[in-house]
Amino acid sequence: MLTEESVLALAQLPSPLLTAYLDTSQRTLAISLPTPPYLAWLKGEAKRLAESVPAAEQKSFWQQVSRVEAVLAEPPAQNGLVVFAGPATWTLIPVNSAISSSLHWGQPAVSALLGLVGKYGPCCVVVVDRARARFFRYWLGEMTELEELKFESHKSAWKRKDLGHVDVPRIKKTWGSQRDSFEHRLEAEYHRWHRRLGERTREWSAKEGMTRIFLVGSQRQTGEIKRVLPWSFRDNATLIAEDLAGMRPVTIKRHLEPKIQARAAQEANRDVTELVYGTAGAVVGLDATLFQLQAGKISELLLAEGFDSDLRQCTKCGLAARSGDPVCISCGSGRKSVRLSEILPGLASAHRTKIEIVDGSAGEQLVNAGGIGGWLRQNKLAAAR
Repeated sequence: MLTEESVLALAQLPSPLLTAYLDTSQRTLAISLPTPPYLAWLKGEAKRLAESVPAAEQKSFWQQVSRVEAVLAEPPAQNGLVVFAGPATWTLIPVNSAISSSLHWGQPAVSALLGLVGKYGPCCVVVVDRARARFFRYWLGEMTELEELKFESHKSAWKRKDLGHVDVPRIKKTWGSQRDSFEHRLEAEYHRWHRRLGERTREWSAKEGMTRIFLVGSQRQTGEIKRVLPWSFRDNATLIAEDLAGMRPVTIKRHLEPKIQARAAQEANRDVTELVYGTAGAVVGLDATLFQLQAGKISELLLAEGFDSDLRQCTKCGLAARSGDPVCISCGSGRKSVRLSEILPGLASAHRTKIEIVDGSAGEQLVNAGGIGGWLRQNKLAAAR
């Protein structure tokens, strides 16, 4: 599964290489056209990009373009593809989330992929009714079923709650306390069932690194499952009162995807508000954030989607800043021009900093505050108090 750690590892691939982000959502249209739209785009963009590729790298550049073209000869099954191609590298990542097409040569261009991972963490979706529970992972536009558990009652071994109409002598209908006992036993079994589902939800979430939990079913059942979750998981659980247990994964995804995205947007707004208006434990703005990040003092970084900036980086010690000084203030060596998006993945990996990409109203709020900010290495909740 694609994770922030695996994306940051891609940033360490040997360069120069070709990075291609391909929007293949028009694959159905491609069947009726001589050249699929995404393949036509790749050919044209490669010619444009080749003008800036050094002469010594031209042969390798076009070899990698040809490899990507060969992949696109057949319509892809997903809405998007991300490809890292070099003489000793071939990594193809299919995604169903919307991506914008772009082509890069040189260092691995992982910022857009990091944005996908950092925007919506994997979600645990539990769809339950009185007969079964189905566990899903929702991640990058895909709803993958992990497990199905069925409720098993032992009521056949119990005394019948009433015997109804019988003609056998000496047997009479039973009501009252025996009927109540039947109902209590059944409720006790459902209570144990919900505790089991809560424990399984915790196990799946921890195993798959799923940061949000969505419990789907009757309000009574989902509420009881949520109550038995540990506190650290309970805060991330959302209840959705819909009967979807008998539906196909694609239908479940269609029903739940807007709610999942709405929850992510709500959390992003909350995080940005805490960051911007917090009184301690946070920094906002490019200069302050970049300084603290390079000092290894930021544990979690918030970045507005699409935010970037021109920087100057020391060719020897790697220190980067916006100042235009020709030499590094730290070691006196020369400096080169870089973009924030080029160096940010490496800095985050080197200092074990988590990156969250925010868009929509949260992204706009963060742009107004400087486009980037971070939490210092301390308890986030304590810093927000």
